[in-house]
Amino acid sequence: MHTVYERALLVDEVPQPGLGRYEIDRGSVATIAMSPTEVRSYRDNEEIIVPFLDWEEATVEDKEKVFFDILAKASEVTLSIVHAEVFTNDTLDKASAMLNNSAYVTGVVITHPDNEAAVREWCSDKEELIVNEWCPTNVVYVLAPAPFVGACPRPGFDKSREGMGVINSDAVVAVLIKA
Repeated sequence: MHTVYERALLVDEVPQPGLGRYEIDRGSVATIAMSPTEVRSYRDNEEIIVPFLDWEEATVEDKEKVFFDILAKASEVTLSIVHAEVFTNDTLDKASAMLNNSAYVTGVVITHPDNEAAVREWCSDKEELIVNEWCPTNVVYVLAPAPFVGACPRPGFDKSREGMGVINSDAVVAVLIKA
């Protein structure tokens, strides 16, 4: 079974020794994990190297928490946030429209189990709905298809050394519900 980040990001098995090197769309922002506890955003770069991190002692939950930190930062730095009182079809339509304005279509929607029913009603067969307990309860993430969002580079099949990053932050929109 694939993790949330493996479904939302392009899994890129780079040859050893190799680097996870990616071009950034003009005017976009890259948000990557520099360590399991540090997420940084980079603006005005033509390319970015997503570093391999040592996950030897990490659990799947640890990795997913880092992935959600990356999504939060990516939507924050580009102001790709839709504020609402509750999740509605209209709210999710606005998030999808923000992606469309950046020339992307909606490919993946990530939500907490508490919001699954409302979000499932909106999703069509075209979007992959991912329900995950590590997604904050007051957020739904609306993403472009994985190859346009970012990458999870790893040397060969070694999951204990892999990177994680949103290469095009414009491909991530957060729907934030006021608490």
